[in-house]
Amino acid sequence: MWRSSPIPSGQPAPFALNSAPIRAAITRVFTAAYVARMLDVEESAIDEAVEGLDPEDGVLWVYDDSEDGALAFTDFGIDNLRDSLRELDQARKRRAP
Repeated sequence: MWRSSPIPSGQPAPFALNSAPIRAAITRVFTAAYVARMLDVEESAIDEAVEGLDPEDGVLWVYDDSEDGALAFTDFGIDNLRDSLRELDQARKRRAP
């Protein structure tokens, strides 16, 4: 039998035992090469833009059967990468004569 939620409507979402908010699991990631094609930018631009991003920002390192593995992004990471690329582009334009 399905039970309704024990949390009254309008109340905040429950927290896990460690007091961190409950989040949806990551269901997919995109490699840097794929994201570069998707955003129509060079991979070198992604390498530069990712400098200030952390795993909390949706940037991950994916290990595979190669020695190196691959830089990858969650959907949230792609949004943050777009912001970072935009900021880099604006900074370059301000420096240009």
